[in-house]
Amino acid sequence: MKKFVFSLLLLLPWVSLAQVPTDVLHYSVNLDVNNKIAHQHVGYTEISFVLLQEGSQVSFMLKDQSVDSVKMNGENLEYEYLSPNVDIVIGQHQIGDTLCLQVFYHGGQVVENNYMAWGGIHYNNSLIYTLGVAFMDYPHSYARSWFVAKDVFDDKASYDFNISVRSGVQAVCSGVLDSLTNNADTTTYHYSLSQNVSPYIVAMTVANFQKYASTYQSAVSGRAIPIEVFYQSNNQTATINNMFAELPKALDTLERCFGEFVFNRVGYCVTPKGSMEHVDNISLASEVLNNQISGMSTIVHELAHSWFGNLVTCKSQEEMWLNEGWTSFTTRLSLESIYGEKATKDYFRSIHQYVIKNVVQDEGYLPVSGIDSTLTYSSTVYEKGSMVALSLKTYMGDSLFFASVRDYLGSFAYKNATSLQLRDYLSQRSGVDLNSFFATMVFSSSTPVYQITNKEIEEGRVKIKIQQRAYPDNSKTLTQSRIPLTFLDDKFHKYTTLLCFEGDSAEVVFDSLPLDVVNVMLDLNEDFQDLTTDSYQILDSVGVQYKFDNSYFKAKATELQDSALLRATLYWIGAESQSLPYGIDRISSQHYWSVEGVNLPENLQGYFYYNCIPESFDSTLVQTSLDNDSLILLYRPNKEAAWTLMPSTSANNTNGYMRTDQLFEGDYVMAVGDKHLVGLDEAEKGKEILVYPNPNNGVCTIKCKNFKDYSAKLYSIDGRFLQDVSLESEQSKLDYQQYADNAFVLYLFNKQSKTYHSKILLKNSNK
Repeated sequence: MKKFVFSLLLLLPWVSLAQVPTDVLHYSVNLDVNNKIAHQHVGYTEISFVLLQEGSQVSFMLKDQSVDSVKMNGENLEYEYLSPNVDIVIGQHQIGDTLCLQVFYHGGQVVENNYMAWGGIHYNNSLIYTLGVAFMDYPHSYARSWFVAKDVFDDKASYDFNISVRSGVQAVCSGVLDSLTNNADTTTYHYSLSQNVSPYIVAMTVANFQKYASTYQSAVSGRAIPIEVFYQSNNQTATINNMFAELPKALDTLERCFGEFVFNRVGYCVTPKGSMEHVDNISLASEVLNNQISGMSTIVHELAHSWFGNLVTCKSQEEMWLNEGWTSFTTRLSLESIYGEKATKDYFRSIHQYVIKNVVQDEGYLPVSGIDSTLTYSSTVYEKGSMVALSLKTYMGDSLFFASVRDYLGSFAYKNATSLQLRDYLSQRSGVDLNSFFATMVFSSSTPVYQITNKEIEEGRVKIKIQQRAYPDNSKTLTQSRIPLTFLDDKFHKYTTLLCFEGDSAEVVFDSLPLDVVNVMLDLNEDFQDLTTDSYQILDSVGVQYKFDNSYFKAKATELQDSALLRATLYWIGAESQSLPYGIDRISSQHYWSVEGVNLPENLQGYFYYNCIPESFDSTLVQTSLDNDSLILLYRPNKEAAWTLMPSTSANNTNGYMRTDQLFEGDYVMAVGDKHLVGLDEAEKGKEILVYPNPNNGVCTIKCKNFKDYSAKLYSIDGRFLQDVSLESEQSKLDYQQYADNAFVLYLFNKQSKTYHSKILLKNSNK
């Protein structure tokens, strides 16, 4: 780096003085760009500021430029420039004094010095543009790449930009275009930005542009708000017309949810790199225009920063989730207004799964607040942060949430905020104590998971038991939980209420419900983002395989009396179990499933995904390649019941689906053990069902005292369903000579509890 020292009288050894803290009131950026000197800008920044302490030296920032002089009131000042710091001797002044100085400089392209080369001022052959954030350089605010600034998140000011460019080229800046000054071969664009914002969110873009223009009529403010998109390529015209014609829908949603759009226009500039939420001049990476829903998600994400980031800004980089996490959350609301609920849910299901499955592998278990500077713009901040904000909406309830957040944005408008300030404001405004939620979801690295462990449904009365756990630290559960609970009748009508309880478990009774309830489910609409991925579908066709992709599950009905509702939930956490059936070595410590439904048919097939490749879906379950041969599917009707073997088949490959032909409501988990031995000792002790002789020649007698309460099914030893067995009396005959195998499993099924009660290993001695 070069070091520049200028003194009005004579050059002296530099004396380091204490820097006086300042509050900048206004910036005036005056530049000739790519005109006097190719690929260079020449000019000055004028800074008006207030001294916050008595002193004689102030400091601002400018990255890798050449400082020509510093003046105040027309007089040259002594300064030292060691990039990025410009230290200036202003003479002795008092606290509260308002000063104005000009820093004259020139320079060219300055981008962050790393493989991303993202933030900074970019000089391309036909386009010059600024990106106000450095992803990897620190501090991350990067206004210093093109003008002199107090380059921090929490110092806000107003601006004007006077940018001179060659005739025929446009300069687009943050703010309102007040006037043009035309000279023989140059044009100067004069912009003013009256709102106080942080330096990193103002921008300049210079090129020969085309412009898309429309107007949004605000129902909140009554303003006619301009929508402008500046771009260069004719090939982008049709795409921009189509995509931005939908933008008013998102704007209407954002204003309705979060209050008035307060800036001057909805402005975008298409640039090679981006995207970045500059006020009135959003940079939009050209690649965004190549994708429909993901591209629109970027467009509305950057727009939503008009509330989260530009209006209310995080106090420091450690609180970046208040900018990026909240804006990512609002994208769900905006996209739903454009594409509808289903498409938006599918899009965000993939994001939620990515957070659970990939983010912890890439970044570790981290809280969203207090993030390290190297992860300021990480998936923990963006994607996990969006899940936390969505869960907060669910925790508070929509009406309280939106009303409180609107007031928070109004109270902190043009200011900075912390997570603690957000917590305290929303708690006071809503009357909902949010200490527990923030302690777990914001300030801790753990994520909760909820499950109904048992339910009893009688006419007009529902009793449930619920349990909460947290991972990776189970001590970080919410001390006060608020989670949606949905009751359903046999026509799939729904009634949802907020279930509130304290501690890690509760037993709750509901009566006087407005439905004839046949089932009850937690968070049916996937609004509280815990350690589960789930969805539900209506089954109305026989032989059709229904895919629940985010749950790693499929189902197929072989017969239907009426349409059925089926919900599959994948828990991304090990299932708790006090004991395992005889013959089981271990069960998955990574995930298990829960199946729920309404009008579920008896003949319903379920397919559960497995992958035995190391470091994959079942990496902790499968320890050697041979374990694949002994993969077993276990079942329990609820968490209070013991695990039992579920007859199932698999393709016996390293990955695929285990299929069961008898899918019931309850939990399912992958296990490893000897399927020939599983549970046989318990079954023999139960004596609910006896078979004799055994071994036999393919014909035997089944003795079952309470035969009317049970049905029986015959399976091959590898889990293939063979036939239903008729129990017509206490002693029934079974003929299974037609099957070529020599070993079989006979299961006794309890009709009332809908569970497998016991089983017997049969052997055909003639085979």
